[in-house]
Amino acid sequence: MPACAPGTKKLSQRTNKAIWTSIYPGFTPGTVFIAASQPIRDRNGKLLGVSGVDFLLSGLQQYLHRIKLSKTRQIFAIKRSGLLVASSSQESPFRKMSGKQQLQRVNVLDSQTPVIRTAAKYLY
Repeated sequence: MPACAPGTKKLSQRTNKAIWTSIYPGFTPGTVFIAASQPIRDRNGKLLGVSGVDFLLSGLQQYLHRIKLSKTRQIFAIKRSGLLVASSSQESPFRKMSGKQQLQRVNVLDSQTPVIRTAAKYLY
């Protein structure tokens, strides 16, 4: 199980609303998560605690992969920044870059899937 991203619970308490983290790699190689955190208050507004959950993005990947498409089509989700979130091609949104220790997020323009890369260029 991954731990919630540092500061998520405190930020949720301060903003008094649900917050989402950035996408991050899990402890197990190949796992990718996003977390949400929500403060829980009583009727008087007193903080009782914070509820948090980590979502494994492979579930979204599997869902997209199960959608029946022709062999030349792909479905993908990206952030406004252009970073890949999930795709029907099962491509990970993280990649080990040469010369780097840590995994790096994949920009959709650098996708290993030609159809996704071409669609991204069109979108840009």
